Amino acid sequence: MGYEIREKRYEQALKYLKDIQAGNVTPDIPTLTGPKGEEDYHNPVRYGSAEKNNYIW
Repeated sequence: MGYEIREKRYEQALKYLKDIQAGNVTPDIPTLTGPKGEEDYHNPVRYGSAEKNNYIW
């Protein structure tokens, strides 16, 4: 019984990801807001690391 459910969910996930790749579906991901509360329309999904610290010890 568990195998059939997992197989069905796997197939649904693949179909959803292929639709996203094709541009048919837009995932509902929250956008980032700027430090003053403004929305970043030019880059709605931000990536990277934390700010570099310049501690010289």
